Amino acid sequence: MKILITSQSFYPSIGGLNPIADLSAREFIRRGYEVRLLTKTTGTYEGEKEIEIIRGSGFRAMLEHYKWCDVVFQNHVSIRFALPLLFVRRPLVVSMSGWVNARAGASTGKWSLRNAIVSSVLACILRNATRNIAACAAVAAANRVPARVIPNPFDARTFSNQKRPHRSRDLLFVGRIITDKGVDDLVCALALVRKDGFDIGLVIAGEGETRGEIEELARTLGLAEKVRFAGPMRGRELVDLMNAHQVMVVPSKWNEPIGIVALEAIACGCVVIGSEGGGLAVTIGPCGLTYPNGDHEALAARITEVLRMEGRLEKFTAPAQDHLARYHPERVCGEYLDELEKALRDHTDGNSRHA
Repeated sequence: MKILITSQSFYPSIGGLNPIADLSAREFIRRGYEVRLLTKTTGTYEGEKEIEIIRGSGFRAMLEHYKWCDVVFQNHVSIRFALPLLFVRRPLVVSMSGWVNARAGASTGKWSLRNAIVSSVLACILRNATRNIAACAAVAAANRVPARVIPNPFDARTFSNQKRPHRSRDLLFVGRIITDKGVDDLVCALALVRKDGFDIGLVIAGEGETRGEIEELARTLGLAEKVRFAGPMRGRELVDLMNAHQVMVVPSKWNEPIGIVALEAIACGCVVIGSEGGGLAVTIGPCGLTYPNGDHEALAARITEVLRMEGRLEKFTAPAQDHLARYHPERVCGEYLDELEKALRDHTDGNSRHA
């Protein structure tokens, strides 16, 4: 079976879709399938040689890759990568890693005619896909199409617990510094926790358009010396950073569909505190605590709760391996392949939808 993976975003850019596409491609290749990965992202990265990656192709060039494949696997639904299927008939399996209806995940009430049109087109693609996969039950319900729930994989080979005897009590945030990620809530929560007598700081590993606002907020709250910006990280550097910290916070204002960074942190031995909307609460599972999205006072209370448990955090770290097994790439990609093979059979039999 020849598999064409399409992913709007891919390395070297930073984002949650990238590891899903990368891990899927590698596991499919390991199992003997022919794979090409088509992406809009330009540039190169260290693992480039192991996967046939086609970057920034024009429409005519894309058509040749669609003709080559037996089945198309969309790493989240995309208008750009659905258009060639109007000219080249191939079975389509869509892995939904997020919300098609932006209102389902939004942290604000902002809406527009453009958003409505795009959402309608994406929904149409999902309705006409051969098969759909949802990263969590919340995504399946919000996107309103029949879908098999298969969680996103995390990089189990890279992210692991180094069993360090001592870890920093400073909080850790990893991700883009944008409004929806709630870094401002985390800084406000830090101020409250420090007022309770806990002399801790915050390390922010990431970059983004609201960094200046976060820096100003930290100065206003008297935390300029306690909030450190470490810049974007990945790979071994990120693994070492996670292993150096006791608690990682995922303070998203919006409803995170899954939150792969939480899985990576759990694998590295962190206790994870995150917002409860979307699929993040399920992702964290028994390995941390949750609080209502956007409630920085509730977040501060959760952080304080964990800090007061120092020395007794096995409650959260002990279940890690059993919890992470469901997200192991070998298991997840095996389930992806099951859907791809069923889609190919459906297509061959002339069935465009599954029961």
